[in-house]
Amino acid sequence: MSIIIWNAKSGDGIGFSGRGPGSGAALSAEPAPARPEPAGIRSRNALARRFLCLPVAAVGLCCLFSGVGAQSVEYLSGKPGQFVLKNNLDRRPGLDYAALLKTATTVTDWFRRNHPMIRSPRGFDADVSLFGNLPQADESAMYGEQFRVGFSFHYFYKEKGAVKTANDWLAHDTEIAFNQPFAGIFGARLGEDRGFEEGDDPGLKQELERAAARVRQYFTIPPVEKTLAPGVTLYANGTVLVSNPGRPLPWTQVSVGEAAKALLDYWKVRSASQAYATRKLIEGLPDEKTKKLFAASQVSVYDSVMADYKNLPPGEMARPAYYDPHHAGPLPINGKGTGALVVKYNPKCWDTTWPRTSVQFVSADYRITPAAELEAFRERNRRLIDYVGLFRNELPAVKMGELVQP
Repeated sequence: MSIIIWNAKSGDGIGFSGRGPGSGAALSAEPAPARPEPAGIRSRNALARRFLCLPVAAVGLCCLFSGVGAQSVEYLSGKPGQFVLKNNLDRRPGLDYAALLKTATTVTDWFRRNHPMIRSPRGFDADVSLFGNLPQADESAMYGEQFRVGFSFHYFYKEKGAVKTANDWLAHDTEIAFNQPFAGIFGARLGEDRGFEEGDDPGLKQELERAAARVRQYFTIPPVEKTLAPGVTLYANGTVLVSNPGRPLPWTQVSVGEAAKALLDYWKVRSASQAYATRKLIEGLPDEKTKKLFAASQVSVYDSVMADYKNLPPGEMARPAYYDPHHAGPLPINGKGTGALVVKYNPKCWDTTWPRTSVQFVSADYRITPAAELEAFRERNRRLIDYVGLFRNELPAVKMGELVQP
């Protein structure tokens, strides 16, 4: 069994040999095998691929076959591969880098022991990358240090008699998020939530910012499909969220009254600020007739929202709120269960007695690919295997609660 620890930033690689994952064998350093491309190119390709909104496998196949035309390409699905660990964690200020690296390495060791495709790569090299994530603005208050583990399947193929390994553009890949409890389940905001902008009434700046921030705390999530194991929850969109079953969920339900009132208050301030901008615009119009016509054409969104608000049945105000983007009126909130459930972040979900670098949440894509679809993929792609589909199918989700620990 061989392991290669690859530093994508420096391009240095060190190989180790031992008795295999989880054996406790002492590892001895030996020269790392040569990689098919310079590390810098691989690193840039990997970063670029993470930000492209294109199906990587499909684009990769087009690139591959555009060059070979009618030439024969044979995929070597039986060829043993290697496990390659790449450390791309950032050493940012305030981060306990050593502790986070230890946690992330423990996670990769768990997958090597428990996922058959990572334990014994066959038909591909299993490139496993550690990525640090800077939190988004609305995630800055979260307790745990966020990181991701990427799994890239660099499959083997034979072309013109030469054995080759798929590069970063061609390889199939997926990733799993840690300490990002809404990765995969964050749905949509409740529509308009702009804060103070140029042209708004300066006197309403603070009030507008507060009203917008209140609306931004609400978002939708898909319904829960089932519980796979204690702390392991499968959502209807195929995302599995793993958490400590002894802690609260990362979200709490919001009542119709709370969500609707937040939107109503927001539009009251927003409409007042828009009225200020309209008055400034009218002042610059050339004549009184044009000013009157323009003023008469303006409609207050707040008045429309208020009309919708008054039409909400009193019996629904305490019910869980649902967001329906197809609602005909300007207030898309209801208590009938139409649309997606509205929730807000629950900071009590974190156990603050645990280190920040410990794993408290795991988010993974667990959409099962039926055998017929796997075979259809192979037929479309000259017998190439859908490695990401296989990875999801063989993900030991029911055991992933073992990853949540201090």
